[in-house]
Amino acid sequence: MNNIETDFMRDVGTKFIYPVYQPIVNGHRRIVGFEMLIRWCVNGVEKQPQDFLPYFNEKKLWLALTAVMLETAAKKVNYYGGKIYFSINIPAVLLGDEQLYELLDIAKRLLVKDDWYDCLVLEIPENICLESKVLESINHLYSQGWRLELDDCFSVSSGTFPIKTVRFSGYKLDRSIIATFLADSYEASLIRALNYFCVLTGSRCTAEGVDDHQKFSMLAKLGIDNFQGYEISKPVPDAELDDLVRFHCYQQF
Repeated sequence: MNNIETDFMRDVGTKFIYPVYQPIVNGHRRIVGFEMLIRWCVNGVEKQPQDFLPYFNEKKLWLALTAVMLETAAKKVNYYGGKIYFSINIPAVLLGDEQLYELLDIAKRLLVKDDWYDCLVLEIPENICLESKVLESINHLYSQGWRLELDDCFSVSSGTFPIKTVRFSGYKLDRSIIATFLADSYEASLIRALNYFCVLTGSRCTAEGVDDHQKFSMLAKLGIDNFQGYEISKPVPDAELDDLVRFHCYQQF
């Protein structure tokens, strides 16, 4: 392992590696879920994922990270009584790996109620390698009832994902298209088309990177009903979760 990997493994399970939570709201700005994002505090400095994840070469690093995120997500689902979902990013390297299934089974057993695993959402990157074992793994997870969402839809490096053969519970519009669609009718049409597909298939369409009211309002006019971004809230630490939920949900948990 390189130095970054060694240091990360040393800190796994300590207070120095932790998630932050960015809310996902509906058109009424009511929180329906959170995306969990990893942070790593090194010498008092909070590091973003891009500062360390690109240096991970060992699969055991990804397994350790995913285990921490799944365990935390399950505990949060329990805490909020199965009323709010928590999504985590599944590393592409783990798709098709039996150890991922084991981690998911462990997380499922942590839930107070069996059907609450619907509140554990697994985000799959759009740019994953389309090997047969990866596609089979995604279809297997979907058939087992896991909620899967395709992340980064219509990103600048977007390819054509084989949605004819692989099914998802939801699709997340990449922040890059959200940043520019107001000035581009073609991009607005892409957003409308994906949302219409989601309506027809009973899937959820979420817009990421919504950073101002104008984008929120126009996306709502295009039919989008799930929003994530700084217009709603920046990612917040665990200590601020309850206040944020009360503010957006108007109810006590």
